[in-house]
Amino acid sequence: MIINTSGSGKTRLLLELLATKWGLYFTTLADPANLRLGSTDIHDAIFKWIPKSKGFCEHPKGEFDNNHVQLEPVYRQNREIVTRFSHQILTARVIIFEWFLTTYCAVWQDKDKDPNKAKLHWLSLQLNSRGILGCDVFKDLAKILDDAGDSFIMMDSNKIHERLQGLSKRFKLDSSFFLVLDEAQIAAASLANAFESYRELGKTHPILNPLIKSWLAATSFPIIVSSTGLSINTINDTLSSAVGKPATFGKFTKIGAFDNQVSQENYIRRYTPPTLLDSESGKEFLTRAWNYARGRHRFTASLLTELLRTSFQAPHRTLDGVVTAISGYVPTDAQHSVDREGVVEGSPRAIVPLDFTKIMSNPEVLSDVSHALHSWLVLQIRVPFSDTKLELIELGFARFVSDSERSFIDEPLVLLAAARAFSESSFGLVSCICTLLLESQDRGDHFEELVAYSLACAFDGSSLCDIISFGEHVPEWAQQSAELVSVSMNEGGLVFDRFHLPNYEGSTTIIGAKHSTVDATLRWFQNTSSVLCFPDKLMGPDIVSFIRLHSGQVLALVIQCRFRRKMDKQTWESAVKSLDLSQLYVRQGLGTENINSARRTVIDLFKRLDVGSHFANDDWFQDKLPVLRVIASYP
Repeated sequence: MIINTSGSGKTRLLLELLATKWGLYFTTLADPANLRLGSTDIHDAIFKWIPKSKGFCEHPKGEFDNNHVQLEPVYRQNREIVTRFSHQILTARVIIFEWFLTTYCAVWQDKDKDPNKAKLHWLSLQLNSRGILGCDVFKDLAKILDDAGDSFIMMDSNKIHERLQGLSKRFKLDSSFFLVLDEAQIAAASLANAFESYRELGKTHPILNPLIKSWLAATSFPIIVSSTGLSINTINDTLSSAVGKPATFGKFTKIGAFDNQVSQENYIRRYTPPTLLDSESGKEFLTRAWNYARGRHRFTASLLTELLRTSFQAPHRTLDGVVTAISGYVPTDAQHSVDREGVVEGSPRAIVPLDFTKIMSNPEVLSDVSHALHSWLVLQIRVPFSDTKLELIELGFARFVSDSERSFIDEPLVLLAAARAFSESSFGLVSCICTLLLESQDRGDHFEELVAYSLACAFDGSSLCDIISFGEHVPEWAQQSAELVSVSMNEGGLVFDRFHLPNYEGSTTIIGAKHSTVDATLRWFQNTSSVLCFPDKLMGPDIVSFIRLHSGQVLALVIQCRFRRKMDKQTWESAVKSLDLSQLYVRQGLGTENINSARRTVIDLFKRLDVGSHFANDDWFQDKLPVLRVIASYP
């Protein structure tokens, strides 16, 4: 049983398997726009043929007042109807499979036969018979078999299995056989009251139960069930009930994702002209694709689909369109590259946006998501969810990463969509941080997080002196408007991009990164990976960030946070000392050489900020470095 979030690559994995092994592919999902591949035989059976069958009762308890004597024959009749249609569908598939093998062997002589090509042709026919033959041959034949006798549709136990084994021997098939049911969550949520549980008297099951049971009776070949959506628990209960032994179906969640930049780049290169990606703009595009589309398979696949649709004419604008379609945000990074490209005609197609309105009425789920969002954006820490939080998987927000026990909300596009949803909701991230501040014993750390989050929101065009108090004598430069910026490094120097969380327009930069060791902090100063840094406890400041004044001058902010009821003289002097640039990393136990090396790494970044002459001589700045030292205290 393959389970993970929507777009994680479950169907892709199944199709890759079916391209190398012989099998039957079924799906319960039918797309009216014909964007979905596969026959609609199972879908039509569930939603048309079975409900309209003579003798079928969709709500037995509603008609017979929970009378077991009257209900039992109704449930039995319902199961028999499902079994009948299940065998019609399987028989139709087997008949067409035999026809395919016969035709393939007749058309291609022995010397030209390639088993792998044959599997691909068979898979293509199952996925797109409408495009190849002009009709859904599997569905049409299954419906024609309405009038066939039970013996013809192989209702006898194991007849279908024996027929497939016979075909395997006759045509010397080179692999074992298996059956696939994709998008099983639809069957697990359909006709939910029509079938009685085999294990719990009085409990009902959806149609997935008798469907799987009929398949297990018809064949001994392996069955792979793939699911996402709104019914993971239902699928577990249903399959366990159907087979009588929960261990018969194992749960498999590790199906691969683009969690490695090299693997994503290799995938993109398979479909993209090398001349495009090897240019400076192309290299920047690959970096942006990683920053935005990493994670589940669908995000990168959707990007590639749009690149192909637009003939690679405007890759940066195409990427922006995909990001907006999925998350609701308009990217603002790499504007210089975007401006050089032409306008992309049409909007992205067949992209399903992430919709967080589904959880806005559920306080518990809101709390879970806000905690995860806060931890990742502010601290760059992934918060795992136990397998009891399946709703987040089912709704497409969280995903299983490595095992079936824990899930995470950690993909940039999901975080962007979540940030947007919370910025428009009365239930904001600040509520989560304040709750942690009031309820946790680590109030000092959570106060730092609140200050960091406030900084991410505060720089909205206001004057710097409206955000930071300068006392009685406000310097002229502090009356300029200021914006928070992220810093990235390239061979030519430093690159600054505006960052403002409530808009969060297109930046996938993490707000904060928390470091527990000196080495981790110094790595951040050598290659900044977030807007704010929470240094290790030995450095001195609690927060380091960067702002850009209206004049263009960039200043570093080093902030000491004090969550104290009263700031006495000793506390004040201690806070001031922690911001003294000459005292960075001056701590017992580090050693003079380590202290000097660590301090030099920090100061080197500050020196690269290109301070202007009128700032260099300002008394507010120590050692002529554009570093503004700030104390944030509460209450």
